[in-house]
Amino acid sequence: MKNYNKLLSLLITVALVYWGCEEPIEQEDETIPLRNSLNDPDMGDVGSLSGYFFNFANGFNIKYNRYDANSINNPDLFDPEEDTLNFRSYAAYTLENGESNLTGYEVITPEMIADSGYADLTPIDSLRKNSVSNDNKVTFNSEKLTNINGLNWDYGYERYQATTQVEPSVAYDSTFVDILDSLYQEAVVDTADTTAEGIMFIDRYERAERSESMSSRDTVMVHYFEFTQKIFGLDSLVFKENTDCNSNGIWDDAEEIVTDASGCPEGTVFIEINDTTKFCDRGNGLWDGAEVYYDKNGDSTFTGDEPLEDRNCNGIWDEVEEKLNDINGDGDSTDVINGVKEFIDRGNGKYDFAEEFIDKNNNAEYDSDDELLKFREDERPANFLVSYDNYPDLNEPRELLNIYPGDSLLTRFGIVYRDLIKEITITDTVTREIENIDSVITLYTNKIITVTDEEFTTSNSYNIAKAEWNGIDPATSADIREYDYHFFRQGESEGHIYQLIHPSYFKHYGYHDNIDDIINGSPLAFTDEENKFWYETFARGDILFYSVGNNLRDGELVETDTTMVTQFGDYHIEESYAVNTDTISIAGTTYPCFRVTRIMTMTLLGNGVEYGERNVSWLADGIGVVKDAVYTRWSEPFWSSGEDWELFSVLELAEFRPLAKQANLGKMVTQQNTIKFDDLEHVAEFDNDPYRISRKIGIQRIGQPVLQEDF
Repeated sequence: MKNYNKLLSLLITVALVYWGCEEPIEQEDETIPLRNSLNDPDMGDVGSLSGYFFNFANGFNIKYNRYDANSINNPDLFDPEEDTLNFRSYAAYTLENGESNLTGYEVITPEMIADSGYADLTPIDSLRKNSVSNDNKVTFNSEKLTNINGLNWDYGYERYQATTQVEPSVAYDSTFVDILDSLYQEAVVDTADTTAEGIMFIDRYERAERSESMSSRDTVMVHYFEFTQKIFGLDSLVFKENTDCNSNGIWDDAEEIVTDASGCPEGTVFIEINDTTKFCDRGNGLWDGAEVYYDKNGDSTFTGDEPLEDRNCNGIWDEVEEKLNDINGDGDSTDVINGVKEFIDRGNGKYDFAEEFIDKNNNAEYDSDDELLKFREDERPANFLVSYDNYPDLNEPRELLNIYPGDSLLTRFGIVYRDLIKEITITDTVTREIENIDSVITLYTNKIITVTDEEFTTSNSYNIAKAEWNGIDPATSADIREYDYHFFRQGESEGHIYQLIHPSYFKHYGYHDNIDDIINGSPLAFTDEENKFWYETFARGDILFYSVGNNLRDGELVETDTTMVTQFGDYHIEESYAVNTDTISIAGTTYPCFRVTRIMTMTLLGNGVEYGERNVSWLADGIGVVKDAVYTRWSEPFWSSGEDWELFSVLELAEFRPLAKQANLGKMVTQQNTIKFDDLEHVAEFDNDPYRISRKIGIQRIGQPVLQEDF
């Protein structure tokens, strides 16, 4: 079974950091259909269920060795004299109409609803309310905000990578005042909510209610969340390439094409690429130091894979321009003395077209505010940034391997680019559509205890059996005699074996103190003096063993899936029933058997807590159950890879003692003494033991018993 409280995974796509995104994988949930072999005529070996189940016609008195989890794991703890369970039938008694012998309930059939007006709605004028004001809390939740914490140069990808932080969403509570009419009605049975089929047992003294709202429109509510967000702007310098290829800080036209060196003006160098490509390679009139690179391996040599400031657009690292003469002795050969430059003003050795620029005012002309830059065609943040922080001293540029919010950059020509990681103000608009209720109609009806489609006749009487064993009082730890009544019948048409039970469900958080026992799967969840289950007052027949033509069939498989809506919560119940042929050896005797495995998983909807039971019964012809094992489980932690079943108890046949022949299991109407639940404590043959309600798995019990009058 799947865990309903598994952790949810969160998928976050950072749209602003768009260069590393992948498309999410869309998954589809697979719905597995339930299986049912009861209509399949082609099965394996068969055996008469009347023979393999307990023979109430002949009677029985069976002694079982009873093992709990401790004695299974530690055989020395087993006491063959004390650790036993005695299970016997009673010849002279049957339970009359098991599903109906509780007092205080009214039986209603579909015909009675149609003829007697049980479903007629009657207004309750004393409760009519007009123009009721309801104050409804409305919560707005913002989108999660992603901030850029920094940019770091990635040597492998040769680009900047962003580090991000996803901020939690913000909630804002508002109030919606709804003006509506409140109306009240009453009826015996709410046929709009309950299908009027089968026999209904209703409690006249307990009321149920159902409300239905009517709405003709929605009210739209809007809230604006305002945030300051740190982003990596798409116009950032890291996306732009230098176009000032002579690095003089001004726009230059294309270099001059010439036929020989005589055509080149002063200050340029004649470059001949081939017979057809000859041009005047210009410098910038400035002394240029070596281009900046980050020496990541510390060998003081540019290795070609290190981040580089390519000032002259030639794609290679260029050394410092050669100084010819420091005429004035100030250590700076960029001086021009008497019109003569004292350095070699080197170009880039390639032909430069007219320099491109980003036209900020869209006038198609270069202006001082325009940028001698262009956006990279590959749209990668791969422009290595360098800041000349000591301007106008150009000898100490600083490579920016890491960029943080608030950092700025100073170019060689004194241009400042502030806030390389920008802070912007964004507005997240969240809209909620709130149902505007015109009126609410509340219907009061009697509580329906159960609905059954079984034939409501005396043939539904149940055979009585009783289990007795030595137990321990959970309150005092003293030895006590334990007992349970068991009630069985065989269906006349299909042959299923029914066991009369009170449906029970585990209590949700808040109803008991030792919730850790449930969360951790502790066996104490059943042995503590506080009962962890609550019970329906009304008993009903539950199929214990399925039959086809009164036969058990090898390979039989029945799966069911239902949701029970109760006053304490809604429970999703999944059950499987499987039959296989088997052999089993007990105390040196080998029995050919049918092995029946019943698994139930109950999930409380909402918190997703799971409870599971697995019951394995080995049935031998002429005896009944020769071995019976019960396992339980609670919700496993989310990191668990499977289901963690805990052994609860095991019964093994010790002695089988047939009794005098009794009436046939399917002909219980011939029994002379028919009694009700309340009569059990007045019968000496039953040791005057009162009827108690407990959670049973076949012939075994889980949890502490509860007297009927105590709930």
